[in-house]
Amino acid sequence: MPWSPESVYFASGREALVALTRALGLPHGTRVLLPALVPEGIIAPFLKTGCQVLFYPLDENLDPQYPAFDELLRRERPALAVFIHYFGLRKDVTRFTDLCHQCGTMVVEDMAHILRSKAADMNSEADFVLHSLTKMLPVPDGAVLEMKPKYATLQLQFRRDLRHSIYLTFRIGELVLCTVRHSIGGRRAWKMLSVLYYLLPSYRVLMSYFTRPHRMSALSRYQLRRLAVSEMVSHRCHLEQLYEQGLSPKLFGRFVEHGSNGEHCKMGFPVRVADRSSLCRWLLRHNIQGVFFQSRWDFAPELPEFSTAKQLMREHFLFPTAAYLNESDILYVIRIANMWPVESCRP
Repeated sequence: MPWSPESVYFASGREALVALTRALGLPHGTRVLLPALVPEGIIAPFLKTGCQVLFYPLDENLDPQYPAFDELLRRERPALAVFIHYFGLRKDVTRFTDLCHQCGTMVVEDMAHILRSKAADMNSEADFVLHSLTKMLPVPDGAVLEMKPKYATLQLQFRRDLRHSIYLTFRIGELVLCTVRHSIGGRRAWKMLSVLYYLLPSYRVLMSYFTRPHRMSALSRYQLRRLAVSEMVSHRCHLEQLYEQGLSPKLFGRFVEHGSNGEHCKMGFPVRVADRSSLCRWLLRHNIQGVFFQSRWDFAPELPEFSTAKQLMREHFLFPTAAYLNESDILYVIRIANMWPVESCRP
């Protein structure tokens, strides 16, 4: 497995954050600094444990606006700051962490949208690295929390709740439906299965008990030991390269990365488009479905400094790179996408 033996395995990322916040002994009202685009799975644990959440602005490449971020750090002196590699885009966590450590702020690096190919010692500059396995792997539950050695004595507590078993049952149902959905060719049956998938209340169940952290299930551990993760990463990196080389730069804007070594893959190939609704309609006409984040992400207040982040929330789109897709599938997606009848992407 691509995580060190010292890693701690949780049922979900939000449960890991709840356990971490409690283990650190952060008092009620502790300031925590989050990016202007943040999923509910990140913000909810801090709110539930009584932290005061502050937001820092992002630029057009989803990097922190560092002058404003540095000012926030020095003025507010937060106990903790979160850094997100959006969509799997590799970003400069070293610069972020250096600024935080100058102010005595601990850093959580969120790699939920990234899958790495092999185990290694934690070489991030961050204090903690969080991986959410369900976003990248076919497992019913699972998150990995990596910690620097100086935090090895933290007492991360686990509990038991019947709702976790209910959640696992729904998640297994979702995985089965997802597998069947990708195995059939009929559009009508595909839509019906998609409706069934989204009707399963797994997310609501998870949100009802996540403040009682659980260990990752034995079923997910069993599956992880048998998954060829390195091969999956290599395959998805190849699909990413096809998109990079084939998608029209006039139609699809790109985000700047901070380097990539081929040992990490993204959850999809991210682009920026002027009219996402039009693109989605066009792709669905040709039985193609991508991904974008809309609900449970927009928590920052409506202030001018967060306008860029909110604009990107409306304009991002992820082309699929799932392991079950092959090269001919991606070439078909690229061909159809490049035929999208719009004039140009947003500059």
